[in-house]
Amino acid sequence: MPLAVILLGGLRELTALTVEDGQPIRNIVEPAVDASIALLGPRS
Repeated sequence: MPLAVILLGGLRELTALTVEDGQPIRNIVEPAVDASIALLGPRS
């Protein structure tokens, strides 16, 4: 659960920065997916 909260907070901040900079949201799709997989992906 804590990782999900960290992930959502990070995605929210990334989205806010992107919108404030006047860039399209689609610019953050790849980094957002990469971060999500890195945080919530399989553990070994």
